[in-house]
Amino acid sequence: MRQQNRMSRGAVAIALFALAGVVGGGAAGCVGSAASPGVTDDRREAMLPFPAVAENIIAAVRWVTNRHPIEGPYALNLPASLTEAECQEIVRRMKDPNARLLTEESKSLPILHIESVRIVGDMATVQVHRPITPAGGPAPAGEGAVTQALEVQLRGGVQPWRVTAVRPWMLGAQVPPRLKILGVAPVPPPRPSYESSN
Repeated sequence: MRQQNRMSRGAVAIALFALAGVVGGGAAGCVGSAASPGVTDDRREAMLPFPAVAENIIAAVRWVTNRHPIEGPYALNLPASLTEAECQEIVRRMKDPNARLLTEESKSLPILHIESVRIVGDMATVQVHRPITPAGGPAPAGEGAVTQALEVQLRGGVQPWRVTAVRPWMLGAQVPPRLKILGVAPVPPPRPSYESSN
């Protein structure tokens, strides 16, 4: 009898767990999901819906620039997975007169790097690298500036995305991503050579 009760309680627990997964999965399906192991950041971001990616980037950048102001114009180095049109849309929706797309003309400005965006259900993480401003001086400009990585955690989905926590890294502890300069055609990889070694 005890064994039967244990089995029935176990069945109820499994059913409740499965129901929670269905409900959670249904709610999370509209904002994104985790990618399979081994999938690169670029491919993972490309699999996420652009509106959620854009909203998280905008919320994270606003938080960072409010807490760590950059005097004057700055350029945004956005994730490599985004198209040029999507990058333009993000900067337009930010409504920040100092925010610029990263181009050949703006790459000498202070650069705020957005390395990656991860969204699972109603939780997201945006990795941001901010230029470090010396005491009493302007923000360092260009690609070689010292940066600090910030892991910005957000909640949202059905509700507007909002920052819930930020994990700062030591200065220079993480290297910012490569520059995604817009308006420049990517250099094609070299063609393989089929010449005989004889």
